[in-house]
Amino acid sequence: MVGIHGGPALRAAGVLFFDADIDEKALGFRAEARLGAAVPPSQLAETGAAIAAHPEVAFCAATTEVTNILAAVVCRDGPDFYRHLIERIGGLPVVREVETAPLIRTVKWAGALP
Repeated sequence: MVGIHGGPALRAAGVLFFDADIDEKALGFRAEARLGAAVPPSQLAETGAAIAAHPEVAFCAATTEVTNILAAVVCRDGPDFYRHLIERIGGLPVVREVETAPLIRTVKWAGALP
């Protein structure tokens, strides 16, 4: 690795990693949303792992809000997002509540160049 001494060791230790931002629209994905799901605290880790395994989910985290799982969902279109919501999320028996926030315009994204 050029410019970073010990780069391979840092990568092997999990301290240094590379992440690429890709414009989902260029790949045909037109529907992006943030999803909040409320689950019992005793089911948080298991349900979070199940949601994180969905191919539509780019990011998933536990939070301290009422909707204690936050996920970034990327789908091809509105009907695809709807299917994900009712089949995948709705199919998880411990999900008590779901809030969705479709993204209508991104103003700034970490790492993105103008």
